[in-house]
Amino acid sequence: MDQHKYQGILVSDPDLVSGLEPQLEVGSAQVYPYTLKKNGEPSKKSALISEDALEAFLTHTEHLIVDAANKIFAGDINLSPTKYGSRSAMQYTKFKSIMNFDPLLGNQDSPNNRYRIINKLKPNDIIKKLKEEK
Repeated sequence: MDQHKYQGILVSDPDLVSGLEPQLEVGSAQVYPYTLKKNGEPSKKSALISEDALEAFLTHTEHLIVDAANKIFAGDINLSPTKYGSRSAMQYTKFKSIMNFDPLLGNQDSPNNRYRIINKLKPNDIIKKLKEEK
């Protein structure tokens, strides 16, 4: 069951949450990423966000997609994959040889062959930043 467990976020809607696993009164849900406290409220470690936070995520994502499309149409096709700790967006691709990405060739002055470093943030900090962008 753990292999098929939902790994994402859910909107913090009491009707939605109670309808996902109606038999759950206290404890962790089997399929979804939330835990109910003794009083029936979701715990803080649950992957639930408000509708406003979801809207901020969607708006930000749409902005990123439009910005990427505009850059591509303008001829900017430089690679700058993300890196989070020791994990990279390039580590599983089968196309490294044709992408011509080599982080050893990059430097501070060149936009080419540089990772975009993703800093670790708490979910609340991310939501706060997204709402400030709006």
